[in-house]
Amino acid sequence: MNKNTTTITVIAGIIVIAVILFLALGASDPTGSAISIGKCKKNPEICDGKDNNCNKLIDENLSIACSSASQCGTSGWTGVSYCGTDGNSHREWTTYMCQFPGTCSSTCISTKEDRIYQYCTAGCSNGICIASNSTSNSTG
Repeated sequence: MNKNTTTITVIAGIIVIAVILFLALGASDPTGSAISIGKCKKNPEICDGKDNNCNKLIDENLSIACSSASQCGTSGWTGVSYCGTDGNSHREWTTYMCQFPGTCSSTCISTKEDRIYQYCTAGCSNGICIASNSTSNSTG
């Protein structure tokens, strides 16, 4: 064995020992989950698509905000009517939705938009159609 071969062998041995110690002492991977050889390192369960508490279940017993839009609210007219620039009576319509339904990432959201509440044939004043010249209410 020459000097170069001996040096390479010693360096390779040091690297192997360092890796074994690194893994045996419970290093962490870049996602923050514990790495250990032969056993799982228990952590509190969090909503991340992983088995954090080592019970072979993923994201169990975590809160689910909603499974359907109906759990978030009833879509419909909100606020008071007002006159739009088109001469019709307008009102705000709120739509409720459930994002990621049935998961621990679920959340209720709502959107609001201006909609015609009544079509006015003779114009609008203070959010109400003038006289009895209005057609029926919009259904949203």
